[in-house]
Amino acid sequence: MLDKYLYGAHLALFVYDISNYTSFENLESWLMAVNDATRHQTRALRRILVANKGDLEHIRAVRVDKHKSFAAENDLMSFLVSAQSGENVAQMFQHLAAVTVGARLTRADMEQASSVVRAQISKPRPETAAALPRPPTASRLRVKSEVCALM
Repeated sequence: MLDKYLYGAHLALFVYDISNYTSFENLESWLMAVNDATRHQTRALRRILVANKGDLEHIRAVRVDKHKSFAAENDLMSFLVSAQSGENVAQMFQHLAAVTVGARLTRADMEQASSVVRAQISKPRPETAAALPRPPTASRLRVKSEVCALM
């Protein structure tokens, strides 16, 4: 069944959690399964090793040298990202898209993709929440037109 999912694919991402060694150990079996499923394809499938949860460096279970040696032994491109913070995620996908289509990225392209927007999300205090305007209810809404325009 895996061969059906991989048919025509250009890339296969092998993602593991740097704070969970078992997820790293499972990569070997996933790599073998993907290799078996794609062995009859005419186009070579690019394989990418992605270390996720880079924001949890303080509880890292998979050492960097282990990651690098696994990538080198299996001819994998590799990235360290954090889905939580967004660090290196856009940069990784931009790089992979460029490699896939054979485009060269400039330093400015890579720097633009590497910027992560951070925002603090806070819940309003109860006294502030009570002062906020209430959204309209169905009984307070009147239909004036059945045409909606978005500008």
